[in-house]
Order: sequence, then C-alpha cells, then structure tokens
Amino acid sequence: KLLESNNFGGRSADISLLFVGLCRSIGIPARAVFGLRVDSSRLFGSLGVSGNLNEAQHCRAEFYTPGYGWVPVNPSDVRKAIHEERLGNGDPKLSVL
Repeated sequence: KLLESNNFGGRSADISLLFVGLCRSIGIPARAVFGLRVDSSRLFGSLGVSGNLNEAQHCRAEFYTPGYGWVPVNPSDVRKAIHEERLGNGDPKLSVL
C-alpha cells in the first residue's frame, strides 16, 4: 500500500517491513526486528526515548550479506530524522544513521 500511494510515511513497522519486502523481492534475505527503545539519542533529539517506556516500541530491519552476516538498518529513523529535524535527503548528518 505504501508503494501504491507513493506515501512513504508510517510507523517504524510499516517502513521497516517495506524495506524487508523490497530486499526479499530481489533475493536479499531480510527480517524485521521488534523491540523497545531504552535510551535517548545523543545525536538526534527526535530519536530515542526518555521516561515512559510504554510508547518506546520500535521496529528496525536487518539484511543478510554472505561472508559478513546480518547487517542492521533503521530506515524509519532516517525518515523520522529527515522530517522532525528538518534535514535534507543529502544531509551528511544522516550518514550516521
């Protein structure tokens, strides 16, 4: 649905599962990883959590590269940082994510 609407927003699970699906569609093993954020982010005020862990659920993804293993990625955090920190798509600060 995200691809059909050309609206690449949504919650972390939506964006991470889109990434997993795109990887799998071209033969790259990928999986979603669900968990909780447990601390604030030193680099991005919009990421992380402080205080109430009831709203700290988060989903990221991993893809598999032979000879290297599972590589963690966080496509929803990139999207969130661009939006909430008002960064451009090419901002060098995003390379940290």
